[in-house]
Amino acid sequence: MGRSRRGPPASPASKALDEAEQAQQRGERQSGAEALRHFEEAVARFRQALAYPDLPASKRPDALFGLGESLQQLAEQTVRQAEGLPDSLLTSQAEFQARELACRLYNESIQTYQQVTEQGRMRVDACVNCGNALTSLAELMEAPAATQGQAAQQQQQQQQQQCALYRQAVAMYDDALQQEEDALTHSNKGDALMQLSQALWDAGQVLEAQVTSQSALTSYETSCSLSSSSEGDDLPGLLANWGTGLITAGKYAAELAQRTALIDAAIARLQNCAEFARCDTAPLVSLGDALMAKAELNPSVKSVLTPEAGSMASSPSVPEILGAAALLQQALKDGYSAALHINKGTTEAQLGFAEAHAGLARLAASTGDLAAAAQYLQQAAAAYESVLRVPEEIGGFRERCDVRYNAMCVLALASRDAEACSILQQLIACGAVSTSDVAKDPDLAGRPWVQQLLLSSHDVCLEGEGMA
Repeated sequence: MGRSRRGPPASPASKALDEAEQAQQRGERQSGAEALRHFEEAVARFRQALAYPDLPASKRPDALFGLGESLQQLAEQTVRQAEGLPDSLLTSQAEFQARELACRLYNESIQTYQQVTEQGRMRVDACVNCGNALTSLAELMEAPAATQGQAAQQQQQQQQQQCALYRQAVAMYDDALQQEEDALTHSNKGDALMQLSQALWDAGQVLEAQVTSQSALTSYETSCSLSSSSEGDDLPGLLANWGTGLITAGKYAAELAQRTALIDAAIARLQNCAEFARCDTAPLVSLGDALMAKAELNPSVKSVLTPEAGSMASSPSVPEILGAAALLQQALKDGYSAALHINKGTTEAQLGFAEAHAGLARLAASTGDLAAAAQYLQQAAAAYESVLRVPEEIGGFRERCDVRYNAMCVLALASRDAEACSILQQLIACGAVSTSDVAKDPDLAGRPWVQQLLLSSHDVCLEGEGMA
């Protein structure tokens, strides 16, 4: 037998590059702390490979791309890890620190992608990933609630930065599309434009928000026109994105007729999507959201479903109430309940189920049918209780606090005062809600236990306390 022949030993740069790619692949197969560890190793190895002078020039773009991707994955996993913490560990400070680290990682990722060039311009895959990283970074830059002086100025600055990041993301997707038409890239561009529209709306730039939302819808339409399930494209997913975008656009349209047309189009798209993907809960949840949004199009009905202090809306007529109730029932039947039939643990469907029943309770109470209202409130409370058994599935600190606040309001409306008071005390103690906001909530107005709690509480933010 002849001797087996081995090639020349791998250079240090090639060895580091191989180790980096292997660590990245291990991270993609893992979750939690293990995924973090592997992505951190991948980042270190990619940097090591790029530092070696013997790294061939032909491999440098791929090494830079791998580094950018690993930094992006590390940022995503950092946020995900914080959002998965138990209530006892997830404080607003812990989440802030995780998001701050993720922002730094996203910035490093973006800067790295910008170095991945081919024939004098950014490579198409680097453009797409850079756009995704810019969008994720913008999402983490949520502005604080405006108050007086410096806080309001800080909010304005953050809104401007957020809008700038979304615009940069759109520019990256445009650069990629100039090089290569791609359905998913058009859909990603639509998402970035719709998020930019929301940010502009929040900043008070209403007209620009409306124009931007229409541009987003054009991107979604182009995305779906380029897709074919027979060629392996995720057409149901793209249709779902389009439908969700139509719901958002419906909020920003100037005229009621236009808002109605957009919401109706969303319902049609999402029904179509649900037919395509019969085992997918996401389009069903979005369909429920669209039907809920349609019920709220009437200002009088909306004043019942989402009461606000000082609202001047007139009371809805009985036919208007019955029409809205029918839409909420349809949201349950065709949307949330259908999703729960596929997977009873779908958190978004459980929350939609709770919100729809809370809405039905409000509508029933507005007609004097207190027995029906009590039954709906019982179902809403049970759904919230189910979700809050596994708070890690809800999301981060703010998302969990929002769900708890909504659950507390349902319990208060159901006269389950002790349970409602306990939740509200926790929310005030951890700084999630201020006593001034509680005092203005119509759901809590005139309740003796609320007044007593407000007298004994102060606007404090105990950063070291979790929700447990």
